[in-house]
Amino acid sequence: MNTITLTQDALSDIDYAYQYYIEHVSASTADRLLSEIENNLKQIKEFADANPKHLVHEGNIVYKKHLNKFKYTIFYLIQDEIIVFALLHQSRNIENLIAKRL
Repeated sequence: MNTITLTQDALSDIDYAYQYYIEHVSASTADRLLSEIENNLKQIKEFADANPKHLVHEGNIVYKKHLNKFKYTIFYLIQDEIIVFALLHQSRNIENLIAKRL
């Protein structure tokens, strides 16, 4: 089984999304978001290279995993471990944000 590490940026993204749903939607929806993120991280851990490749940046292959019930995407690298570096809303300028984080 692979090890997953979440960068500080990814943790901040998750916290921001959670707080947004708490403040603007409901606590139960925010909890469902966290649950879906956790489930998707388990799937990534089990089948990391089964997800689509998003792009190649400076020799790194960036993989993506869309959440099913929320308009967010998890972005990660596969190296000695799986490095999750972003959880981004699909309306964001994803390429620019990824370039800044890699």
